[in-house]
Amino acid sequence: MKPSDLLKGVLLILFAFCLEGMSAQNTRSLDLFIHSTDSVRIAVHVQNTDGITLYQHRPEVLVVAASIIKIPVMMALYSFFSTDDGQLAWQEHRLREEDKTGGAGSLQFVPAGTMISSSDLVTRMISQSDNTATNILLDKMDKDTVNVWLVREGYTKTRLNRRMMDMDAIQKGLQNYTTAAEISGMLLQIYNHARLGSRSAAAMLSTLHQCDDTTTMPAGLPSGTPVAHKTGLLNGMRGDAGIIFLEKPLIVSIFVEGCQQSTNAESIIASLTRMIVENFR
Repeated sequence: MKPSDLLKGVLLILFAFCLEGMSAQNTRSLDLFIHSTDSVRIAVHVQNTDGITLYQHRPEVLVVAASIIKIPVMMALYSFFSTDDGQLAWQEHRLREEDKTGGAGSLQFVPAGTMISSSDLVTRMISQSDNTATNILLDKMDKDTVNVWLVREGYTKTRLNRRMMDMDAIQKGLQNYTTAAEISGMLLQIYNHARLGSRSAAAMLSTLHQCDDTTTMPAGLPSGTPVAHKTGLLNGMRGDAGIIFLEKPLIVSIFVEGCQQSTNAESIIASLTRMIVENFR
């Protein structure tokens, strides 16, 4: 072996040790923060756009998805019903009184008979977390179609078990579930397909940029940092999953369960986001 080759080998080993040390230091600070919040349960998954996991804590644990389930709903919708130009195959829906449901979103207050475009329904589902819009979209393809898409794409734990605001199903204990790792995987799928020129993926990415809930992940980001994300809130769970567009984008999913006040969970998500950006940007 030439001396120059030996030197290169030594330098590569030293570089690997340095990277490992930096990674351990990054994860240590996150671990310390998470373990300082013993009264709540946190699931986190962080990866880069090459799909390399940078940090994770309980990434495969089932969590109540709440409105974050609307990410796979949107993805299944575009997978089965989009045209070559990235539009949905059906263009409009005439709003009916029986379509309307409570909870999040303003569509429930729109007069029956109003024509709503398919793109407006998807935008409302993500930007406002509109439950009426979501249920209309589920009527177009039914919930089993979403689960077929999830199985086809290899997501073994995320499942849509009920429609939005289905109180009978909720009383029977039916919930929609996911994991931090699987939601991160879906966001990576959208990002990669958009980067490869998929018009449907580009449309989904644009829609995620319009999420108007800024109390969680965006609150922990430097002012003006673009983020394409979707939040969720239900029964003591507060979550956010998104793509943070730094110089090197990060894909982050955070779920916090067990907080009696949602504002406490929002503070935890914002703090974790801030630390993640500081450590991995």
